[in-house]
Amino acid sequence: MNDNPQNNPNSESEDEHNAEYTQRRQEIQLHEEELRLLEEERRIRQGQRRLIVHRFTQSIYFLVGALESLLILRFILRLAGANPENFFAQIIYGISAPFVSPFLNLS
Repeated sequence: MNDNPQNNPNSESEDEHNAEYTQRRQEIQLHEEELRLLEEERRIRQGQRRLIVHRFTQSIYFLVGALESLLILRFILRLAGANPENFFAQIIYGISAPFVSPFLNLS
């Protein structure tokens, strides 16, 4: 028996096969890592868009809530018969006037 790897043609073929297998495996791992990074970048962009939309929506809710509070306060002042010459009442009436003015001619 000849145990010398240099004289064994199967050994060279096996080494080439192992080298090709290792190289192909590394290529696949690199490709998988590239796909993972692309997916993560997509998720980050999507998360950023969701954050922007969420903040915009929250801002709208805040503004509408503030307007509702202002109009409710105006209604309560009118209902209670508050003196329109009062400083606080003047501020509330002045700020809410543009939002109420389209409805002043209804009565």
